[in-house]
Amino acid sequence: MTVKLLVKYRYSITMPDKVKPYSEILEDWTKTKIKFFYEGKTGMLVSPIFRELDNSKNLFCQLLLDIEGKTGTEEAFNYSKRLKRRFPFLTIEFTGKTGFHLASSFLVQLENDETRIIRNQMLGQLSLISIVDQISSIRDMPTIRIGNFFYPTNRFAFPILDDWDYDNFIKHKYDEDFSKIFSIEDLKSYIHEFILPNRIISYQDYLEMIK
Repeated sequence: MTVKLLVKYRYSITMPDKVKPYSEILEDWTKTKIKFFYEGKTGMLVSPIFRELDNSKNLFCQLLLDIEGKTGTEEAFNYSKRLKRRFPFLTIEFTGKTGFHLASSFLVQLENDETRIIRNQMLGQLSLISIVDQISSIRDMPTIRIGNFFYPTNRFAFPILDDWDYDNFIKHKYDEDFSKIFSIEDLKSYIHEFILPNRIISYQDYLEMIK
């Protein structure tokens, strides 16, 4: 990555936002804190909107879809799978309650810093149905990704592996760490690819990808 980015994040829902350079947080999460993430002792909340270190008006946005689970976790799971088949560059993550997030393996370079305009740019071409909560999908605030957000009590969020069906998901729904899903090295790779992606594409390339 040649662009120097800032990451807005938290480790739990109750803590205040923190901001660090991308390179520092990537080093910290894949080396210093990886064991704590792996053992379910802390979680990752990350804003999908990254700002350039030297120019805060330059934005780089991760596509992050919030799949509403209030109508039923199985329906939300199945719809998430359908979106994943349509857009294979997305990963699916269980939020630890009833819903799911889908996140891209890239950042889109944008030229406007108004959240409403960003959301319209990123979501307006997708023709999404109502089960996607568009207001919650892209916000400039740390969003639940993976890990445990209420340690020592449990609210564990985790990725849905590509070959899982709903029964596989149910088997893992009450996991408390990553040991039944990932190795530590797998978790490091996942952080690189989907939590802190370093692939940047233009907005025009993004529109081509979601046609």
